[in-house]
Amino acid sequence: MLFGPLAFLSFASPSLLIPTIPNFIFSLVSDSKIHHTLGVHYEAYTVAFIFAAAILTMQKILQKQGLARVRRGLKVLMLFSLIFFVIASPVGPVVSNLYPNYASVTYGEHERALSQILTTIPANASILTQNNIFPHVSNRVQAYVIPSIHLNSTLREEAISFTNQTVQEVEYILVDNATDPLSTSFVLSLLANNTDFYLKESMDNGSILLYQRKP
Repeated sequence: MLFGPLAFLSFASPSLLIPTIPNFIFSLVSDSKIHHTLGVHYEAYTVAFIFAAAILTMQKILQKQGLARVRRGLKVLMLFSLIFFVIASPVGPVVSNLYPNYASVTYGEHERALSQILTTIPANASILTQNNIFPHVSNRVQAYVIPSIHLNSTLREEAISFTNQTVQEVEYILVDNATDPLSTSFVLSLLANNTDFYLKESMDNGSILLYQRKP
């Protein structure tokens, strides 16, 4: 999937692919599913080298076979790019039909409620939240993600320990049961016997919950 849109031209210049080897090895040996599937940011580390290798290959073709051969090669590349867009792109027709919610973007009442609740959190406050909300608070020095992806892996104990420790340190905890029920249920189980926090805000029928540490 990574090499296909460029018609696999990158393999003709393997020297530029050497820096991608550690990332591929890490992805292969990792027991976390997101490290060896497409759709997340981990493959982004290899994209620049894949493109550079394909460009170098085209340069070699230009030097050895001339401009006419390069033009034919570009046509093949564009065809491959179109094919992979249709069958593999999150916004392509195949994926959109098979997985309609995979790349859907909506901004309804739920999203407006979340945006509103985010404005109530002081800009310099420390916070623990779930993965899909984290980008909205990632500019803070003390912003942390609930590691829910590791709760069903061999890192479960480490994930629980990290979250427990982080709960003891942050001022706010924000979860959204509608978009990440696993993180929500996990955090609520930790807060069940924790008297240091109180529920400050509850919006959209209780699906968005903002907890604040007691003064």
